[in-house]
Amino acid sequence: MGWTGGKFEAAAGVTISARTIRDMFPDIVGPSNAWVQKASMPTARGKLTASVVNGRIYAIGGENANGYLRTNEMYDPETDTWTTKANMPTARQNPRSVVVDGKIYCIGGYNGSVLGTNEMYDPDTDTWTTKASMPTEREAFAIGVVGDAIYCIGGFDYYGPVYHPTKNERYDPFSNSWTSRTNIPVRTFLDGYGVVGSKIYVICNVVFYPSQGKVLIYDTLLNSWSFGTGSPINQHECASGVIKDKIHIVGGDVAPGYNSNLHQAYDVNNDTWTTKANYPLGLGVASAAGAVVNDKFYCIGGTDFVHGAIASNYMYYPEIDPILIATIRAGNKIINNTPNTLRFITDGGDEISIEPYTTYVADTSGSLYAYPDFEFDQGFIGIL
Repeated sequence: MGWTGGKFEAAAGVTISARTIRDMFPDIVGPSNAWVQKASMPTARGKLTASVVNGRIYAIGGENANGYLRTNEMYDPETDTWTTKANMPTARQNPRSVVVDGKIYCIGGYNGSVLGTNEMYDPDTDTWTTKASMPTEREAFAIGVVGDAIYCIGGFDYYGPVYHPTKNERYDPFSNSWTSRTNIPVRTFLDGYGVVGSKIYVICNVVFYPSQGKVLIYDTLLNSWSFGTGSPINQHECASGVIKDKIHIVGGDVAPGYNSNLHQAYDVNNDTWTTKANYPLGLGVASAAGAVVNDKFYCIGGTDFVHGAIASNYMYYPEIDPILIATIRAGNKIINNTPNTLRFITDGGDEISIEPYTTYVADTSGSLYAYPDFEFDQGFIGIL
């Protein structure tokens, strides 16, 4: 047995403990394309932002029935616990936050007027520092980090006849300065977004501008925009995050005044959309914060039309790739001496299910993959 091509391989003729397989892959064993409830956030709120530093999620700002919030609460996925941290200096809803060099930059928002406020949080010292304000005051914009530069795109500003600036402004945290970049071609606010490589993807909504439902792609190296395929169903005020080159968007409004629990993913490599497992709360959710830790998506807080601000925290497991277990020949026997049904897939794509305490005789040669969902502590898998 050993590692081959990044996967674990066992030659025919060996016996493998099911418990051993489970222990070898602790990071990926679990549900596939499914949501799991986690510890709720201490402060119910919507229109918050979230960023990840050292595997911990910081949920910052937002609003609830008490008004605009300065709240800063840290979630540790390993212990499923929350800790209250130093409040952000400026209370606000719909700020956006990103991480550069282990520091969280919380930018823009609204607290009775739109803001260009830029405040940096240092998790190591639990302190805040005011930085140079964003030139165009706005909330609910798209944000992304490429290299060490922060890009703030689109948003909502409450001024003028259309209220939606198309500004694209870049912040350099090390020089504490802003520069203008090529504006986004269409108006966008409260939309999903994500960064893959040197490109920022903005999932433009179609709720208020039906002709503008599309993916806008900003190439930071070329300082230019291009277009991708729009989502089949719009999601406005959604949570978003990136898992393995796929931008997941969760919840939001699918029509004015209607929350959704829809979950879609955009594959940046082939410009396609797929539907994923719905967010579990039937009322749907809007204005939640999205964060990704170890390729798992967390949807935190938000609002619904019954309860207002909520504190829910749900984690999404993406689809699990099967693990290469063995290379088999026709006539090899796969013995399931366990109390669970085993699921395998061949390199030809055929699915094999072996009932408890039964033997499967292979009729073709090839690679055999196992789904890493072994949840039992006894028995063995024999490949003879």
